Parts: sequence; C-alpha cells; structure tokens
Amino acid sequence: MSETACMPVQPATTLPREWVESETSDGGVELRIRQRGRGYLVGVPIFFVLVIAGRAIRLWPLSSDQLGWSAGISAALIFFAIWCSYAQQYWRLGTGYIESHLDFGPWQRVRRYQNGELEIVTGRTSEGTPFYHLFAVVDGKRHFLFDRSMDDIVQLARYISARTGFKTS
Repeated sequence: MSETACMPVQPATTLPREWVESETSDGGVELRIRQRGRGYLVGVPIFFVLVIAGRAIRLWPLSSDQLGWSAGISAALIFFAIWCSYAQQYWRLGTGYIESHLDFGPWQRVRRYQNGELEIVTGRTSEGTPFYHLFAVVDGKRHFLFDRSMDDIVQLARYISARTGFKTS
C-alpha cells in the first residue's frame, strides 16, 4: 500500500479561515463559523442591563413611562444575550443536499435543499456598499445561505459544489 492511499481525501477547495468543518456519521460534512467574540455579545448587553437597573434604583420611584422604557429595554437586552449564549447555526452538506440548521435549546429549525444549484448574487445597498450573497436555487426558487465577502463567497461556493454536486450558476 502506498503512502498516498492512507491520506484522507481532500475536497476540491478549502474553506475560508473563519469556517470549521467536521465529518458527520453519514459521511457528510458539518460547517460552522468560529465563535470568536461571542462573549462580548453576551457581556455587553448584560452590562447595559446593569446600568439601566442601577439608574432605575437610583431614581426610584420611576414614572410609568420610565419604568416601561427601563423594563422593555432590559428585557430586549436580556433576550439578546440569552440568544447569543445558546443559539447555534450550522450547515450540513452531503451528496445532493444542503441543510441549514438553527438550534435554540430544544427548538430546532432545519431547512433542506436537494438537487439544486448555487447562485452568487452581487449588488449594492442604497448606501452604495457592495454585498455578496450565496443562494441555493431549487425548482427556480432562491434560498439564502450566506452573506460574506466576494472571495469568501466564491470559496464557499466551490467547496459546497465539490461536496454536494450542486452546480454554480
């Protein structure tokens, strides 16, 4: 047996640096984005909730308008921090399919796209900022997958195409 026969088969392209891949039990691949800075998305809203709570305690009793504002903003910030702590988004790829997963505790949403194509859509926002989107096109309908830089979108499209067999248009 030659040395090259023992080496794992590499996909046709590699992923952008911020992406992590892992093999699944069914022979597919699971893609995730590295979670750098996630602690700040939890810590900063909690800090602002503490500031709002400190202000409310200092100015107690509050008028109903101020109490409603303080409670509403605090609840929104707490929900955002909890979402950032527990929500997970990832994608599974296999021959002929792409699955987009969004998990939040016991709640899960899975969207599966089979035997489609990949399409890169570019344009500019109303402010003139360029955008690059990757879509799965199944039965003539576009399904949003990613929004990244042009280089990353092209690299992801090539990688996904090699793993799934989806053609790029």
